[in-house]
Amino acid sequence: MDLWEKCFERIEEAFKIAKINKKDINEIILIGGSTRIPKIRQMIKDFFGKEHLRNINPDEVVSYGATLAAYLTDLVIKDITSKNIGISIEGGKMDTIIPRGLKIPFVGNNLLIYQKEYTLGGKKNPEKLTINIYEENSDKLSENTFLQKFTVELEKDKEKKITISMILKHNSILNVKAKVNNGKDNEIKIKKNINENSEKREEKKDKKSSSSFMGVDLGTATSYVGLMNDNKIEILEDSGNGSR
Repeated sequence: MDLWEKCFERIEEAFKIAKINKKDINEIILIGGSTRIPKIRQMIKDFFGKEHLRNINPDEVVSYGATLAAYLTDLVIKDITSKNIGISIEGGKMDTIIPRGLKIPFVGNNLLIYQKEYTLGGKKNPEKLTINIYEENSDKLSENTFLQKFTVELEKDKEKKITISMILKHNSILNVKAKVNNGKDNEIKIKKNINENSEKREEKKDKKSSSSFMGVDLGTATSYVGLMNDNKIEILEDSGNGSR
């Protein structure tokens, strides 16, 4: 696959997470100077079967959208699981337990709980079992992010049912429990924030005609600031010398 086609892997990935397909897209807005490349524009047209909106400057889109977001009433932005979280038993392939794209409980004692049951058959089973916990970065186990591991004791030469529970709290702390044949829980707490690069916040704003709202896009070369007054948005450009 060439680099041009690879650009569309992220689009397909986003569709999967959002559980939609390209037929559900009404309009296409391009963001950033790279989207001015004619080949990119043609590939987008071929992929979606329609033209992108041409009356919006791709350099100004982020600041425009940020300004609109600031204007919205009762805006709530919630953290989600950004990667699959799962286990590998004795070095085997990772099996996902918590899929990515799930909303993490935001406040209070709410929990996100996912469980899976595994059956291990007879004589070849060890007396102890090592369970490795990963965040998924790719299909290859070696490229995934190792979080923690723990060991559970097993009864020899007996079929075992192991129930793995993953419990995710609002503070992104992950608890993992392993219960063998409905016996005592083996538990480990992972204090690492599993979504350390994501943000989590809650904002509330009242929409008043007299209020002003601002959205900022801090670029490396040029920054854009959106200002909303009287329900109209104006975009100001700053290329480092105070120019508009």
